[in-house]
Amino acid sequence: MAGAPTNDTGDMKAKIVAELEKIMKIYQSAGDKGHTIGYGRAISNIKSYAKPITDYKQMDEIPSVGEKIKLKVKEFLEQGKMSKLESL
Repeated sequence: MAGAPTNDTGDMKAKIVAELEKIMKIYQSAGDKGHTIGYGRAISNIKSYAKPITDYKQMDEIPSVGEKIKLKVKEFLEQGKMSKLESL
Protein backbone atom coordinates (compact mmCIF):
# COMPACT_ATOMS: atom_id res chain seq x y z
CA MET A 1 0.00 0.00 0.00
CA ALA A 2 1.40 3.35 -1.02
CA GLY A 3 0.70 6.62 0.75
CA ALA A 4 0.47 7.75 4.32
CA PRO A 5 -0.58 5.38 7.07
CA THR A 6 -4.18 5.69 8.11
CA ASN A 7 -3.56 5.31 11.83
CA ASP A 8 -3.31 8.47 13.94
CA THR A 9 0.26 8.87 15.13
CA GLY A 10 -0.15 12.39 16.44
CA ASP A 11 0.88 13.90 13.10
CA MET A 12 -1.28 16.96 12.55
CA LYS A 13 0.19 17.80 9.13
CA ALA A 14 -2.92 16.98 7.05
CA LYS A 15 -5.23 18.90 9.38
CA ILE A 16 -2.90 21.92 9.48
CA VAL A 17 -2.63 21.93 5.69
CA ALA A 18 -6.42 21.68 5.31
CA GLU A 19 -6.98 24.70 7.56
CA LEU A 20 -4.27 26.77 5.85
CA GLU A 21 -5.71 25.85 2.44
CA LYS A 22 -9.12 27.20 3.54
CA ILE A 23 -7.51 30.53 4.48
CA MET A 24 -5.53 30.61 1.21
CA LYS A 25 -8.69 30.03 -0.84
CA ILE A 26 -10.42 32.95 0.89
CA TYR A 27 -7.48 35.23 0.03
CA GLN A 28 -7.48 33.83 -3.51
CA SER A 29 -11.20 34.60 -3.91
CA ALA A 30 -10.57 38.13 -2.67
CA GLY A 31 -7.83 38.59 -5.28
CA ASP A 32 -5.08 38.94 -2.67
CA LYS A 33 -2.16 37.55 -4.65
CA GLY A 34 0.48 38.26 -1.99
CA HIS A 35 -1.23 36.23 0.73
CA THR A 36 -2.22 33.53 -1.77
CA ILE A 37 1.38 33.05 -2.91
CA GLY A 38 2.72 33.12 0.66
CA TYR A 39 0.23 30.56 1.91
CA GLY A 40 0.82 28.41 -1.18
CA ARG A 41 4.56 28.27 -0.53
CA ALA A 42 4.11 27.53 3.16
CA ILE A 43 1.52 24.80 2.47
CA SER A 44 3.74 23.16 -0.15
CA ASN A 45 6.71 23.10 2.22
CA ILE A 46 4.65 21.83 5.13
CA LYS A 47 3.32 18.99 2.93
CA SER A 48 6.85 17.99 1.92
CA TYR A 49 8.23 18.20 5.49
CA ALA A 50 9.55 14.71 6.20
CA LYS A 51 8.68 14.47 9.90
CA PRO A 52 5.27 14.21 11.58
CA ILE A 53 4.13 17.59 12.89
CA THR A 54 3.32 17.46 16.58
CA ASP A 55 4.61 20.86 17.76
CA TYR A 56 4.31 24.33 16.25
CA LYS A 57 8.02 24.93 16.93
CA GLN A 58 8.74 22.57 14.04
CA MET A 59 7.57 25.38 11.74
CA ASP A 60 11.01 26.96 12.36
CA GLU A 61 12.51 24.08 10.37
CA ILE A 62 10.26 24.60 7.34
CA PRO A 63 11.16 27.23 4.71
CA SER A 64 8.58 29.91 3.81
CA VAL A 65 6.61 29.55 7.04
CA GLY A 66 6.50 33.01 8.55
CA GLU A 67 5.67 34.11 12.07
CA LYS A 68 1.98 34.72 11.33
CA ILE A 69 1.46 31.25 9.89
CA LYS A 70 3.52 29.75 12.73
CA LEU A 71 1.17 31.43 15.23
CA LYS A 72 -1.86 30.08 13.37
CA VAL A 73 -0.40 26.57 13.57
CA LYS A 74 0.30 27.05 17.29
CA GLU A 75 -3.29 28.16 17.86
CA PHE A 76 -4.60 25.21 15.88
CA LEU A 77 -2.50 22.68 17.78
CA GLU A 78 -3.48 24.17 21.15
CA GLN A 79 -7.14 25.04 20.50
CA GLY A 80 -8.18 23.00 17.46
CA LYS A 81 -9.03 26.08 15.39
CA MET A 82 -7.57 29.05 13.59
CA SER A 83 -9.37 32.24 14.60
CA LYS A 84 -8.17 33.92 11.37
CA LEU A 85 -10.32 31.48 9.44
CA GLU A 86 -13.33 32.39 11.55
CA SER A 87 -12.67 36.14 11.11
CA LEU A 88 -12.41 35.84 7.32
